Amino acid sequence: MKHRKYLSWLAIGLFALVSTDAMAQQDQELEGVDFIAEEVTVTGSRIRGEAAESTAPVVILAKTEIQEKGLASIGDVLQTLTVQSNAINTQSNNGGDGSTRISLRGLGAGRTLVLVNGRRFVPGGTGANSSVDLNSIPASVIERIEVLKDGASAVYGSDAVGGVVNVITRSDLEGVEFEYYQGVSGAGDGDVIDASLTAGLRSGRGSILFSAGYHNRKPVWTGDRDFSKADKAYDWEANDGTFATNGSSATPQGTIIDRLKQEGNAAWQGIIERAGDGGPVFYNAPSGGWRPMNLGGNSDDGSGDLYNYQPENYLYTPQTRYSAFLSGNYLFNDNLSGFFEVSYTNRQSDQKLAPTPLFIISEGISVSADNQYNDYGRDFIDVRRRFVEASNRNFLQDLDTYRIVLGLEHEFRGFTGDLAFSYGRTSGTNVNEGRFIRSNIEMALGPASECVGGCVPLDIMHGPGTITEDMLKYIQYTGIARGYTTQRILQYNLT
Repeated sequence: MKHRKYLSWLAIGLFALVSTDAMAQQDQELEGVDFIAEEVTVTGSRIRGEAAESTAPVVILAKTEIQEKGLASIGDVLQTLTVQSNAINTQSNNGGDGSTRISLRGLGAGRTLVLVNGRRFVPGGTGANSSVDLNSIPASVIERIEVLKDGASAVYGSDAVGGVVNVITRSDLEGVEFEYYQGVSGAGDGDVIDASLTAGLRSGRGSILFSAGYHNRKPVWTGDRDFSKADKAYDWEANDGTFATNGSSATPQGTIIDRLKQEGNAAWQGIIERAGDGGPVFYNAPSGGWRPMNLGGNSDDGSGDLYNYQPENYLYTPQTRYSAFLSGNYLFNDNLSGFFEVSYTNRQSDQKLAPTPLFIISEGISVSADNQYNDYGRDFIDVRRRFVEASNRNFLQDLDTYRIVLGLEHEFRGFTGDLAFSYGRTSGTNVNEGRFIRSNIEMALGPASECVGGCVPLDIMHGPGTITEDMLKYIQYTGIARGYTTQRILQYNLT
């Protein structure tokens, strides 16, 4: 189990309120600016003033502009900014985890600080995560988003080296809003549904806001798009600027690279003689058996014998989210007010890859000459096989993220202070289906005399369909990682 706790019991910032006559430069690069004539805390400084007076490189995205972009999550919106790069999102299948993060100036998601109403939001993931999953912040409650495109480590610490994203939530809604979004790709797949119900109530001394949301997105497969249905590589043989289809040498039929050059029995010597100078890479063709492998392309388009793994992968991964948000504030007197925030998000996401490939040379395993399914009377140290009998590799996440904030704000002789305690936790599981036990594979490919005590010999030499259910049960397992991230912060700011 992995876990990581963030603890900052007392963080006090004292900032002088300095007047300045400097005006923001008109040619300052701002994307989607919607200035609001009100006093705000400038992201990156905590100094109060009007947004238009800030000389910091801040992008302000108002709620109306976020809605006009037609995107279903704030993660998708923020990743359209030119200052963002190299952060994973829900299009990240191989290596993704279902989250959407932001990396300002390309310095990494762990170096971009995400705040909600000026306070840190709990990181997302199944443990030891340092960055926030932006999709755990409901879009329906957002008033605006401020993005500081410069480092703010002097104010916030090293996790703000890349910049700061500050999400400001709504507090002025009175009534009920229902938002519904439904979309589909031009190819008729990748259906998206996003719905939210938001209600607000205001009085002379305070306000309260509640929102509940649902999001569901269906997958898009790489094999359903011409640009992604096959892996491609530059055609060095033609060397004319064209690309040829590529693939994996770990095929369902089986591949042997004869590195040992051992003599085998008559059956193996017959393969060598038929190959002539065509070795040492051999492919177990569906008709005709072992022959020199054609490495010029993949078997789907007939240009070669390589395995095309692309159609077995997600291009856009599926996801389901449930969210709830509750916040409020109350004015006790002219100088003292209180506030609270409660949020919860459940995310269920998954990624899918082609069936597991086995490269025994990478594992330090050999197929023994005495293995039950080795017909050739010699050892092999480089046999490659795609386990299509085991179906796809699946990576499934089920995460819960919740956060509670309680605080007070006060004014005294021209100074404004706020005291807040926040507690956040992300916990869940990450299930990895389609993994193999190395020690069991080594025994199953070893001499038949040593495959005892429940061992089931493994056949990787005779093409697809020869790996039985019993063989898979012996070598396969499902990995389950459980973890959590806990965040506790007590902070006081005076400006």
